[in-house]
Parts: sequence; C-alpha cells; structure tokens
Amino acid sequence: EAAAAVAATTLEQLSAAELVAAVAANDTCGAVSVRWEDEVVSEQCAGLVTAVVRTWIATDACGLEARDTQVVEVVDTQAPQLVVPANTNVECDTDTSPAALGLFAMAVDACDAAVQGGYNDIVLPSSCVNEARLLRRWTARDACGNGVAGEQVVEVVDTSPPRFVGSITQEETTMLCERFEPMLERQEVDADRSMVVDNCGAVTRVFVQDLLEEAPQCLEDVQVVRVWDAMDECGLSTQQQQTFVLKAAMTLPPLVNPGGNDTTTGDGDDGGSEDDSDGGDGEGEAMDVLTVCRGLSGIALQSCLSMSKVVVVDDSSLEVELEVEGRQVGTIALPRGVAGSLLVVGPSFAPDVGRESEVVEITLVAADGSGESPLTGDVEICLELEEESSRDDLCLAFYDTAREQWQCQQDCLEVEDRGRRCANSTHLTSFAILLGGDGGGDTDCGGTDNQWITGEWAFDFLLILLTVGFVVLMAAIAIIFFLTPYGKEKFYGKEGTRILMQRSERQRLNADVGEFHDEGDL
Repeated sequence: EAAAAVAATTLEQLSAAELVAAVAANDTCGAVSVRWEDEVVSEQCAGLVTAVVRTWIATDACGLEARDTQVVEVVDTQAPQLVVPANTNVECDTDTSPAALGLFAMAVDACDAAVQGGYNDIVLPSSCVNEARLLRRWTARDACGNGVAGEQVVEVVDTSPPRFVGSITQEETTMLCERFEPMLERQEVDADRSMVVDNCGAVTRVFVQDLLEEAPQCLEDVQVVRVWDAMDECGLSTQQQQTFVLKAAMTLPPLVNPGGNDTTTGDGDDGGSEDDSDGGDGEGEAMDVLTVCRGLSGIALQSCLSMSKVVVVDDSSLEVELEVEGRQVGTIALPRGVAGSLLVVGPSFAPDVGRESEVVEITLVAADGSGESPLTGDVEICLELEEESSRDDLCLAFYDTAREQWQCQQDCLEVEDRGRRCANSTHLTSFAILLGGDGGGDTDCGGTDNQWITGEWAFDFLLILLTVGFVVLMAAIAIIFFLTPYGKEKFYGKEGTRILMQRSERQRLNADVGEFHDEGDL
C-alpha cells in the first residue's frame, strides 16, 4: 500500500527516527521495509530556507514497492537576538564612534551564523553647543530578512573649563604706578584669546578685575593682584592671577658727570637740584626715576627702577666705573656720539647662572625719558672676578631676552689690569663673566689642548676617518683605471688600450734587443 505523508517543519525532523516510525506501510503477505529519497526543489536565504520533496518507498519480501511523496518546507521566521551596549557619558572632545568607545552591539541568530548589523545616530541638540545626546539605533538582520533593533544613549558632555596656556603678559610684571590703569569692577575685556584654550570649543568671554577697593595713590610701592576669568560656551570658567608690582615716584641717585660735575637731583617733591662740585656751571634739570625709566620695559625697567648709578655721558670722558649697590664691579668704555644720554647701571634681574663676576644691567637712555638711546659704535666692558682665577675658559656673556637664555658675547677672555676680564659688545643689557658661557661649560681656550679641528674629539676622529677613507677610495679608483686592463679599457677605450699594449710590447722588445747587443759586445 502507499506510504502516508507526514508533515515535517525542520531539518532535524527530516531524518528523525520517530518520523520513520510514524509512516504507515502494510502488506498482506509479510513484513514491509520503509526508506525515503529527498529532492531539494528550491533554496532561499542563502540556503537557509529550502523546499524538499521526500519520496517514501515501502518494499515487501518479494521486492514489490509502493511510493508516496511528502513536501517538507524548512522556514526561518525568528529574528536574531540583539544585545545593545549600556548607555554612557563621554567628554565633548572624545571620539564617539563605537570603535573609539569600545562599545559594540552583539547579535546571535539560530540559523544564520553571519548576521548583518549596523547603527545609525540621531543627534539631539543641547542648550550648550559643546554638548549633545546621541540616540544610537543598533540593527541586526539575518539572511531571511528577519530584523531586530535596539537603542543606546550616548551623552556628550562638557565638564572641563578653559585653561590658560601661559603666563599673562599683557603688561609688565613691574611697572610705574602712574602707568597702571586699575579695574576696580569686574568687566569684560577683548583679550588675546590665544592665551586661553578650551578642549571643545571657543572661549567666548574674558573678564578682568583688580583686587582693590580704590585706585592706588602711588605714594609708595604697592602690589596689585589682577584676576583673569575666562568662560567657555557652556558657562564653565577658570581663573588666573597676575601680580603687578607698582613702583612709586622716586628720586634718582646722584647724577655723575665724568667731565667733573657731580649733580644731585632733587627729592622729586620740590623739583630742586644742586651742584656739588666747585666747578659747576649752575643748576641742572631735576629728574626722577619716572622720567628716566618711562620708556623701558622688562628686565631693563626692573633694573632701572633699582638703579645704583646714573651717569650723564660726556664726550670728554667716555670711560665710566660700573657700580652695583655701592660696589665697584668693573668699567665700560663708550663710543663717541652718545653725549647727552644717561648711562643707567643697576643690578640685573636676569636668571642667575654659575658666574664668576657680578651680574650688572647696563642701559643707555635718552635724557627726556623717551627710551633707550642707540649706540654709535662698540663698547668695551670690563668686569672684575669675584675671586681670583687663572682659568682661560671664561667669556663675557649677556642675557638674550628674546631667547630667555645667556649667550656668550666673546670667548677666551684675557686678564687685564686689576684682574679684570674685558670684551667688546655692540649692545647693552645684562652682562656677567661665565664659565664657558653656560655656567660650567668645557670650552677650550689656548694651549696645546685646543688643537682640535671641530672642538670635539669625537667629531675630529670621524672627520679624520672620513678623510682617510676618501684618500684610500681615490687610490683604489686610480689603480683600477690606470694599472688594470679593465680600467685601461674603460678609460682609453678598446682601440686606445690596444695601441698602449702594442707600444708597451715594442718597448719591451727593444729593451731585450739592447741587452742582446750588450752581451755580444762583451
């Protein structure tokens, strides 16, 4: 009899033993065996969904068969299982991509081992331009089109205030009190925004306020703290303080005229002056520190405000003793053409280094306080060593304000009169005698120890090695080109080489014949 068709819905059921047992096959004469044959008639979803026609065959003991067919459809109606990452908060300067955050969704499917997935972000703006909410929609889909979706929230926040990238230097740290403009109330200023940076956006507002109840009276030195307040686009702010040392009006130390007149200025209140020399030519113009230092800035201003000596330059005597806080530290010889200017000598505020002499700041300023006067030629500066020294690796050094470091003006100074070391300079600033120019360097000066080519034995050895190698290479090339057949052929060519060889052979034969005749004569 024909086999009965039994429904099956999965691949496992197609070959299950209980499915075979459920097939009914009867024979009137004896036992019946049952088997089947499958034929795949269609495939979809990359082979995951199929339609199979199964032919059931029942055979009795005499070999008689009965057949019947069954259609089995294997279907995939279940979507993948999706696990979405947890919600998270990130700083506004952070990359929000899943790769950068290390947060990925996971999808598993019962039938498809290669589930396709992805994500899409929906940006919801915030009240601050640096912040936002990302609705990240994760999706997964199997080969049969069964899909699933899930959402993750990524909060982009701004919690870092702006920061100052360096010291605020809109004004000198030390300045004249009368030039200071106080800011008693907090007010917004149009400051240089390059001095303040923010990790996510722009610094929108900068405020300034001095910690003062009233404007300084400039009757004495005073220290003022100025508070800078920078705010970003999210309202986060940061503060930095700037300290001003305001110098009150002061009288100058006695003005020295190298030509013979010493003039003492007034005390700045009555504007009077007096001539202390017997050969004076009347009263001089009263000046104070405000007038002399008005046009200076930086280290030169600080030194000027603490000056030890002011000299009225006179062409009749251009060599001036240098003094720092009452101590004689050296001399300076000025060029002609600077008469009428004021030579200001004082302690230097440049960074200290390993020095052998006093550090002195020398400035040539105009008498009207308009600023520094230009030099008309070289100056010779002689400085006394703090202790006697026989070292020959000393240099006259100056402080380079642009590079903010000490530089050697002239190396290998020789001992002059009274143990001073002298050198020439084309400019004026802070000067000192240094070891090798860097407070302990190993600059070689004079003697047989200074016979190096480059000044460093390692570089000299390398230079000598390269020179010897070059000579050997040139000799090898000469030997190859002039003494070997290969070289001769390359240099003279084949025809030239043949002629040279014939000439050489002829000379050899002539020499042999000459020897033969000599022996015959004997």
